[in-house]
Amino acid sequence: MNKHRKHGFVFLAVGFVIFLTGVVLWGKNLQTAQAAGERADRLLSQVEQTIATQPASASSAAPALQSQSVKAKSASAVPAFTLPERAGSIGILRIPSLELTLPVQAQYSAAALQTSPSRYTGEHGEISRFVICGHSYRRHFGTLQLLQTGAAVSFTNMDGTVFSYHVSEVTEIAPDDISALQSGDWDLSLFTCSPTGKKRILVRCQLDR
Repeated sequence: MNKHRKHGFVFLAVGFVIFLTGVVLWGKNLQTAQAAGERADRLLSQVEQTIATQPASASSAAPALQSQSVKAKSASAVPAFTLPERAGSIGILRIPSLELTLPVQAQYSAAALQTSPSRYTGEHGEISRFVICGHSYRRHFGTLQLLQTGAAVSFTNMDGTVFSYHVSEVTEIAPDDISALQSGDWDLSLFTCSPTGKKRILVRCQLDR
């Protein structure tokens, strides 16, 4: 066997190993994403049951919040409707155009994100200007970049109050650009990793008033 042929076999073997490694990693990632989707479904059922047991007086709209100037972002401007926490969750996020209905957990952590999106900011429970972070699993926030301006988004808190939003902007920011995450005029923000992992997909939403 000549030298060139040996090199050819070596390159072929290396290529096969790389391909096989890629297949294994792809399969593992797919399995992880599927498991995360199943955990989100189980938590969603629990959150729905919790909301269903709330008193019938819980509102299905937010007229008091709509009538107030939510653009007043000072610490003293406390919204009439907040984000009560029950059983570790703050409500349900719905994005009809992406066919997503997801429970939102109250506390942000790496472990929590393995189950469903979580509140990233808004620790004092304000419904105005709070941020939800989620993994880029397809059944979580993996399709956020497909959202179009004007798309409907809704959030139901644990009292059963529904807040309706529309998408005002879909953009990308650097992973550590906290100022970009916090700046601007918006009422709800959603973010996740970009497909490459080098950027963050950021979706701004305005409350329908």
